[in-house]
Amino acid sequence: MRTKEEIAIYNKQYRATHKERLAELKKAWFKTNPDKKAIHNKRWNDKNKEYYKQWNNDNTDRSRNKLLKYRYNITINDYNKMFEKQEGKCWICSIHASELKHPLQVDHSHITGAVRGLLCNRCNSRLRESCLSNFKYTDKLYAKAIGYITLYNN
Repeated sequence: MRTKEEIAIYNKQYRATHKERLAELKKAWFKTNPDKKAIHNKRWNDKNKEYYKQWNNDNTDRSRNKLLKYRYNITINDYNKMFEKQEGKCWICSIHASELKHPLQVDHSHITGAVRGLLCNRCNSRLRESCLSNFKYTDKLYAKAIGYITLYNN
């Protein structure tokens, strides 16, 4: 009879030599059991939450790049180019990013998904696809918001 250590060594060797086959089996099992996959992923993510936090802190550029790629299909370089083009200012209110608590946000069309520019948190939250009423009609920013939307919708 083999010891636990011998079995562990055998299993490790088996997994190393049959890596592709095991990956295929795992993928097929997850495909046929989506509810169990969701439970598995939740448990795994909860268990590794601290790891993710630490990884994000250690790799801020990579983390930001992943997020931008996932949400807007742009890279950190694309973001930096837009930032330079706008001279580090919000497109609508022209407040510089250094004066803000949060970095400039990527504004995009919720209909087409196209990225339009970088806005401060305030302008981005006031700006809506079908409703510019969050900007007061007498507000000088209203005209800039209208110009911004029409520029990128054409």
